[in-house]
Amino acid sequence: MLNLIQDVLESDEKSDLRQFSSQLKSAEPRYLLRNEILAAFNEYCTNHKK
Repeated sequence: MLNLIQDVLESDEKSDLRQFSSQLKSAEPRYLLRNEILAAFNEYCTNHKK
């Protein structure tokens, strides 16, 4: 997971990750497992055509 995050931060997807994390922060509080975070980011990218 660390490598994946580093790859995203070093790519053009950094702003997408920032927008995604802001969206998560504004949603109702909940705990996410690693796979749920990856699935939610994938869904975010699909919905926003990223």
